[in-house]
Amino acid sequence: MYRDAGKRKVFAVDDGSAHGTALTAGFRREFTGLGGSVVGAAAVAAGEKDFTALAGQVKASGAEAVYFGGDHTVAAPLSRRLKESGAQIPLMGGDGILDTQFVKGNDRAEGDLATWLGVPAQDTAGGRAFLARYAGAGYREDAGFYGAAAHDAAWAVIEAVKAVAAANGGALPSDARSRMADAVGRVSFEGATGPVAFDAYGDTVNRQLTVYTVRAGAWESVKSGAYEP
Repeated sequence: MYRDAGKRKVFAVDDGSAHGTALTAGFRREFTGLGGSVVGAAAVAAGEKDFTALAGQVKASGAEAVYFGGDHTVAAPLSRRLKESGAQIPLMGGDGILDTQFVKGNDRAEGDLATWLGVPAQDTAGGRAFLARYAGAGYREDAGFYGAAAHDAAWAVIEAVKAVAAANGGALPSDARSRMADAVGRVSFEGATGPVAFDAYGDTVNRQLTVYTVRAGAWESVKSGAYEP
C-alpha cells in the first residue's frame, strides 16, 4: 500500500472481531512506521450492509485507500458503497476478503487488493501437483484459494497423529489429544503451499506472501515475495 501503490493516507475499518481488529492494528502500525497517516478509523458490526454514512466519512477524510480487517461479507458492500459515494479509492484487506464472493457481489471491486500467505498454487511444483490430483478427483467445486492450504493443514494434523502413535509403539495413547499441539509443532514436510513447519511461537516458517488485485472482475495475483519483518 505504501511502497508499491504509493498511498500515504488511509482510512482503517474493522469488523470488531479479534481477527479483524488485530489485522487492522498491525497494518496501522506498519503503515505509520513507514511514514503514512491513518486519517480515520471505524468499527462496523458483522453483517452490516448499509455503509452510506461511513462512505461519507471516508470521502471527507481525504483518504487515498481503505484498509479493512474482516471478511468479504462486510468488505464487498463497503467497497461498493465507497465507489458509489464518489470515493474512487481501493479497499485492501487480508485473506478474509480473498474470495470469489467478494467479486460476485460487488461490481465496483476493480482495483481492490488482498494479501494471502504463500504463493499461488499454480506457481509451484507442489501446488500444481495438488491441483492436478484435485481436478482428477472430480469434485464439483474447484480448489479455490484455500484448497492447497486446507490440504497442508489437514496433512500436518495427520503427520502429527502418526508421530504420536509412533512414539507409543504404533498405537494412539490415551492422552493423544494433549500431545497433539507439541506434535504438530514438530512436523516438517514439503506441502502444496511450500515448506510446512512451525517456529517456537507456532507461526509458520513459510514467509512467502502474495498480493492480489481485482482485474476484469476476478482476483489476479500481482506480486509475491518473502516477508521481511
